Amino acid sequence: MASAESIKAAMDFSATYQWARGAAFRRETFGGIVYHYEGLRPDPRMVFVPSPFLSGLLERMDQGSLRDLIDAATEKFSLNQEQVRAVESFFAELLQQGTIQGAGC
Repeated sequence: MASAESIKAAMDFSATYQWARGAAFRRETFGGIVYHYEGLRPDPRMVFVPSPFLSGLLERMDQGSLRDLIDAATEKFSLNQEQVRAVESFFAELLQQGTIQGAGC
C-alpha cells in the first residue's frame, strides 16, 4: 500500500474533487463521519473527520480546485506550513481510501 506522502505527491491539487460513488458525509459536533457503501468491500466503511474545520473544507471541495480551497483557508485562518501539509495529507488519505475522486470521474 502506498504511503500518504506518496499519494499526496501524486495527487493533483489543481483539480476539483467530489465524493466517490457510495460515499456520504454527515457533519457532527466533533467534525464529521464519511460513510462509504460501495458494495465491493466490507460495508459500510467509515472515516472520522476529526475537526469542524476539515468538515467545512469537505463541504466545499466540489466548488473549485483543492489548491484554491486550501489557499483560501490558509489565508483566512493563517495556517502555517505544518497545518497546510496536514490538510493536504487528509485529502490524500481520502483519495487513497477511495472516498473522494476527481470531479467528472
